[in-house]
Amino acid sequence: MSVMASRTETGGAPLLAAPLVSISVTTYQHAPFLARCLDGILMQECPFTYEVLLGEDDSDDGTRAIAERYAAAHPDRIRLFLHRRDQMIRIDGRPTGRHNFLNNLRHATGRYFCHIDGDDAWTDAQRLRIMVEKMETEPDLGLAFHNAMNVWDDGRQEPYMDPATAKPRFTLPELAAKNFIPTSGVIWRWNGLRDLPEAFRTAPFGDWGLNIHFALQGGIGYVDRMMSVRHVHEGGVMSVMGGLRTCRGIALAYEVMHGQAGDRIGGAALDRWALQITNGFETSISRNEREMASWFLKHAAKVPGGRIPVRLRLRWWLLLHAPRLIRLYARSRS
Repeated sequence: MSVMASRTETGGAPLLAAPLVSISVTTYQHAPFLARCLDGILMQECPFTYEVLLGEDDSDDGTRAIAERYAAAHPDRIRLFLHRRDQMIRIDGRPTGRHNFLNNLRHATGRYFCHIDGDDAWTDAQRLRIMVEKMETEPDLGLAFHNAMNVWDDGRQEPYMDPATAKPRFTLPELAAKNFIPTSGVIWRWNGLRDLPEAFRTAPFGDWGLNIHFALQGGIGYVDRMMSVRHVHEGGVMSVMGGLRTCRGIALAYEVMHGQAGDRIGGAALDRWALQITNGFETSISRNEREMASWFLKHAAKVPGGRIPVRLRLRWWLLLHAPRLIRLYARSRS
């Protein structure tokens, strides 16, 4: 069954009139940030209609009250969906906003689709108009994006994507090698609901998988203009995963991508996939985290192209299940 098959309503949000763009906002524990996020959307100057699909994940810091206040003040633009914590989808053992995001996807009615997390913000009032014009004038694009500024709590700032790498178009293999697209910067050619891979429901780094999905529909365009900020703070996905979980998460993301696009993801992506598995296994063994090492050994066989040879996987099996035999062999060789 497709991820997109279910249409269960999780909030009493009214359907708005024929928007050109659907804007998804997912929020949880974002009380210090959400008002700025929503103000950045509502300030957009554009000659078309848009809807805001605002999903709130049952925060206890005042976020829900902010969401309700904005929805009440802007019923012509904001559709509010209020979720419970027992509805959330856990990925790799941790709670996520994936259910919230999938619900917004189900209810999107625009030709184009954007997403922004409740702790990020658009900073340019022309952002939406510029991105829609990009998609309208280049109908072969599956998605387009602009850069975003990472902002840390201590005031540090750094572009999400290295500006030196900017160019008008990017390829699917480039995107598969590294997700250089900030979620607050992207626009997808939605055209109604599209079926997504079932694995997307629990895939790590869901925005990456979604970018790959639309890159398979058309090109990847770039607008050379900084138009959003990303707040990097404790509680973000990368900050809570840790080294081994990051290796496992990226490896799982590549499994999903390969299921979507096969070897079209390119050699660089396949090499990085193999590297995550190799580093993950070796680090797990060195820390005596045998359950994690077993996971990497099991998933090593899924990397195509002989990038993790059978001989190496056999050695890993011995290190995991017969370490004494490995030590005896090493002594006999010395």
